[in-house]
Amino acid sequence: MLKDIHEIDPPPHPGEILREDLMPTYDLSQRQLADALGISRGAVRSFLSESRPVSIDLAQRLGLVFGQGPQYWLGLQMQHDLWIARSRPLPKIKPLVRPQRRQGPIRQKPHPLSATSMHDARGPENASI
Repeated sequence: MLKDIHEIDPPPHPGEILREDLMPTYDLSQRQLADALGISRGAVRSFLSESRPVSIDLAQRLGLVFGQGPQYWLGLQMQHDLWIARSRPLPKIKPLVRPQRRQGPIRQKPHPLSATSMHDARGPENASI
């Protein structure tokens, strides 16, 4: 039987993975991480405290520093965000209904350079040229 989303632990925020797994493995302080990423310590602190999501810029920087590529970090953020979004109730939303196609022929104006237009523009006496 499938569990309710509230019974399942959320995927970790990328900041948690960085704080709990990678920083200890590489023996990095927040200052060293900020220097390696080329961002402020405040930005690192916000990210590690999970109050800031991974942006594309940060994902690129993290991917270069740790070697996983930006897709890894963006994927972690997307999984976390989707879990949060799915755990919140949505307002009642009705799907759009595609309108029916018009029935009958579609009338098009002749192109100015079509054979009929050329015949009219040159006159009947020059139609064979």
